[in-house]
Parts: sequence; C-alpha cells; structure tokens
Amino acid sequence: MPHYQPIKTRHGLLRGREALQLLKLEYSLGILKLEATLFLEYTSEGGTGTEQCFFEFSGVRVWSVTHLDDFRGNLASSYDEVQGSLWLETAVLEPMRVRQYQVLCMNEVLEVLCERASLRMKS
Repeated sequence: MPHYQPIKTRHGLLRGREALQLLKLEYSLGILKLEATLFLEYTSEGGTGTEQCFFEFSGVRVWSVTHLDDFRGNLASSYDEVQGSLWLETAVLEPMRVRQYQVLCMNEVLEVLCERASLRMKS
C-alpha cells in the first residue's frame, strides 16, 4: 500500500486538485519541467491570489500523466513523495537513487520516478 508524504512548500502544504493549474510541461534529456499556477487559498498557510510555480524533476527514469477522472491514488495533497508504491518497487532501477513524486493539478496527475525534485515560486 503506497504512502503519500506531502511536501511542505514556503506556502505550507498544497491542498487538493484546486491548488494547481497546469500551464506547461516539457521534457528533455532526463529533465521534466512543469509550470503551474498556484492558488494560494488552497495552501495550509492560506492567502489570496496566485503565484507562478515551477517544478523540476532531474534524473527522470519514467513519468506519466493521467487525466484526474481516471486516477485512483491520493487526492488530498497536490505535491507528494510516494513511498512504497508498486510502480517504484517493481521498476528495474537503483532503488536508493530513485524516488517517486506526484503532482496533482485541476485536471491531471503527474507521476514521476526520478533522482531529484525541486519547486521554485515566482511571485
């Protein structure tokens, strides 16, 4: 059974599908970049308005995008590290170097197996 560990941002935890709207997704040479709008009222710190945010996943081994209506995983948090997933445990990878992350947006869910993840905010 997978365990979803929410990742804390400078705005606290991102809560549910309403927190992020996907704007752009790019993949090149093992780096996956995601640009989204963050709606601050859906963060644990609260707030109003929006911020632009940029996720970057490096050392990407595999990734997928699923339409939210077809997704059956955790929908509580918008940015998680997934531990103990069948996908990660059955992948033929170096388990000490690869982690699984999930980004939940309004209409889609991004899942990625990679070495590192980062999030940058732009006010």
